[in-house]
Amino acid sequence: MKTNQEPDRPATVAGQPLADLPTYVQQCKEMDGETVGEYVENNWNHVASNALGMACLIKEMRRKFRLLNRNKQADGTVKKIRGFTSWETWVVHCTGKSVRMAYYLLETLEEKNERNAKRRAKAQERKPAAVGTPAGVRKDRDYFCRIGRALNGVFKGQLKERLDELSHLEQEQVTTVAEEGLNEIIVILKEVSETAGSYATALETTLQSTKAKAA
Repeated sequence: MKTNQEPDRPATVAGQPLADLPTYVQQCKEMDGETVGEYVENNWNHVASNALGMACLIKEMRRKFRLLNRNKQADGTVKKIRGFTSWETWVVHCTGKSVRMAYYLLETLEEKNERNAKRRAKAQERKPAAVGTPAGVRKDRDYFCRIGRALNGVFKGQLKERLDELSHLEQEQVTTVAEEGLNEIIVILKEVSETAGSYATALETTLQSTKAKAA
């Protein structure tokens, strides 16, 4: 019996050996989405060890999803690839990773280096000076209040209104485009929640460490 969490899809076959990867990379544009998608799903752990091959197949799957006919068929259904209507939701289901990871994978080496260089530069700018120096950041009450107000305002105002609106869409308003957009927002919200949890845990650890040293 199928669950609501499992998408409708054709039955899969046993995964092809890793030796077939070069063939799939060379011929993936001529293959249909079901064939390429099934290979990636059945051999993800093996394909993941070959970054270039994986990037090529994931990128081709994104192209195939973009070319997918979004119009409803005569029977009221819409066309899917591997049971999905969007590349983003397929990637998350197939790899168990986030959409952000998939986009990171598709970046060129030059783009990765440039982005990482900018990230390191920003981190260096934010790094506080040594305690006691004039450039040191004051950790006074106002400092913490500003951070608290910024966090408290994340899901307020216009963003809150739009999320509330999306949370109460009528069934006839959930079109194929809306479904894809909602799935993308859900993935991002889950990532935000995980990030917030990680920071909360890190701050609690800092407090516990401080109390332990004081004791």
